[in-house]
Amino acid sequence: MADPLGPHPDEIRVLGRSDTVVIFNSHAWHGGTRNNTAQPRRALHSYFCRRGLQQQLDQRAFLRPGTLARLSPAAQYILGVS
Repeated sequence: MADPLGPHPDEIRVLGRSDTVVIFNSHAWHGGTRNNTAQPRRALHSYFCRRGLQQQLDQRAFLRPGTLARLSPAAQYILGVS
């Protein structure tokens, strides 16, 4: 592309109301744009992988002891933090 910061000719922008949820395969070429509103933009990034693979973020390193104490054994297992 002549201007790497410009819009891609094949880009598709996903727009929605403040309660919109977008789910996509993270292997797709993706990016974000500037929030030009006065309201905060919230985002939740989820990553799922097989139990034997390394997580994208080491949950145990950032999990507070109080939060861990509130998780059931099943939740700890699902999150891979037990």
